[in-house]
Amino acid sequence: MIVTIDASVEAYGHPDECSEPAEGSVVKEADSSLTVTNSNNETKQVASVNTADINIPNHAHSYNELLGCHNDESHTLDPETTDTSLSYNGSPLYVVGDNIATDPTSDGRIAITDSGINNSLDGGQ
Repeated sequence: MIVTIDASVEAYGHPDECSEPAEGSVVKEADSSLTVTNSNNETKQVASVNTADINIPNHAHSYNELLGCHNDESHTLDPETTDTSLSYNGSPLYVVGDNIATDPTSDGRIAITDSGINNSLDGGQ
């Protein structure tokens, strides 16, 4: 399923005691003329390599009993490729299930976990 702005992502490779997986979202980098509208008449822009980034807010990368969860970082990543052959105007689209990037500190995969819009799509523009 294609992904829109505000879709959820999960970043892996973090301490289980803290934030495994760390949650984030697909965020708008630039306007897209490609949109989808669901059955509730909600319209969102479709996310692609050229129009969206991945944002993982502040999350822990280390844990020990003395300090607890620490080594906090946030990441905004700009993937240049996707796992799909779907594209719009030459820009690869994000799709649910993509391992879209790697957490630069934990080296864990970052996966898109939902579409960002109600799954009942009935059309687009």
